[in-house]
Amino acid sequence: MKFGLAIQKKNRNNINGVENHNTRLKPPEKQLPKEAWFTKAGHHSVVKFDKSKIVHARGLSKRKDAVLGIEFSFQVGNQTEWRDIPTLEHPCGRPKAMIDGKPARDVMEAVCRGAKEAMEAEFGAHNIVSIDLHTDESSPHVHVVVTPVTKEGKLQAKQWLNGYDSVAELRARAHVCMLNHIECTYTPGDKGGEPLDESMRAGGVNGPQPQLSWSQKAAAVVSVPKIITELKKQVESYRKELAVLFQQVKRLTKSLRNEVSGRKKDKLDAAVAAAEKARDVAEKINSIERSGKLQITKLQRENTDLMRDNNQLAEQNNELKSAVRKPELKS
Repeated sequence: MKFGLAIQKKNRNNINGVENHNTRLKPPEKQLPKEAWFTKAGHHSVVKFDKSKIVHARGLSKRKDAVLGIEFSFQVGNQTEWRDIPTLEHPCGRPKAMIDGKPARDVMEAVCRGAKEAMEAEFGAHNIVSIDLHTDESSPHVHVVVTPVTKEGKLQAKQWLNGYDSVAELRARAHVCMLNHIECTYTPGDKGGEPLDESMRAGGVNGPQPQLSWSQKAAAVVSVPKIITELKKQVESYRKELAVLFQQVKRLTKSLRNEVSGRKKDKLDAAVAAAEKARDVAEKINSIERSGKLQITKLQRENTDLMRDNNQLAEQNNELKSAVRKPELKS
């Protein structure tokens, strides 16, 4: 299992949202359905969020853009190591009960211990704002928020994050601490913690897909053209609605130009509302078209694969029939 560590600097502009996300005061968009969570709670607080430490860091800052906190995201293993192959009943993949011969809960707890040890060794327990385990996404991971306050009492993130080399060394030290609790690999110099492509997450368009039986594949061959047709109809319907709305906007705009001296507020409001609705519909169409194109491309590719499989089966069937006829001809 591979060790990964993502690092984000937090200043006055973005540190306030950290608590909402990490403590799950506000569910994230990428949160999976509850049946796909690794634990019933979905979130576990290892060290409770302490706002006073952020307030203290803000008091030490001398610049408006000063780094008040650093967020670390620890992860060991990817979703294919934590989840079974997706099925139609479990499109996100059922969470595995055992990881490398150990109960999954024990492995998650080991990652928490490793993350806590690594951060305490780097920053000291007094600088740890919070430690949270998330089990409601594609794979379990631990978020740690710290304040970069030095032993001399200065707010100085550069002491830890001063270029590519220093960040790589920090990751290497964190990996050593993690090895005290769980076996995992890390290549020195690896970036680690790359931004997640949301389409690759569990249940995503480009994520692991359910394995279909031959009967399900045969049914898919029939249903693919229907799905494509329905998507095209939906897009065309939104296009027509958009055209009607634009015409309405034009009429209202023309009317307003003729009556601008009277400042007809009701018509002005109607024009603004129609324009906003047209914009929303346009955004929805763009979103549907993007999603539709992805799905159509994927379905067409799967349809081609299924047709190829069916052709191969037909060829094999013909060969078998030919083999059966030969003995009959000899007799």
